[in-house]
Amino acid sequence: MHIYIVFAHPSRRSFTGDVLAEFCRGLEDGGHSYEIGDLYEMDFRTDMSLDEYNREMNVHGNRPELPIPSDVEAEHAKIEKADGLVFIFPVWWSDCPAKLKGWFDRVFVYCCGLIMV
Repeated sequence: MHIYIVFAHPSRRSFTGDVLAEFCRGLEDGGHSYEIGDLYEMDFRTDMSLDEYNREMNVHGNRPELPIPSDVEAEHAKIEKADGLVFIFPVWWSDCPAKLKGWFDRVFVYCCGLIMV
């Protein structure tokens, strides 16, 4: 099985980084492969552009003909390659880090009448 791990913490030298390391070790021990998408290391852009907003949730109707940004398409390719999707992140002020929230906003998109992840 191949797992795509979305990691959202600014430091691998943290409890959350230790969780990531142990999770990966467990996957390796089980004979599984994985890829880590470290949102901070990737400097993933979390702010939705106006075109992305218009594509997804314009009040006058979404516009799925607008292009999907290349960094979002790259995330879609990683997800499609995976058999499972895992999120490893801390809970800050009762929510996920803003970096991960922006990933959700930009990567979970409307396409062909379906929500694509």
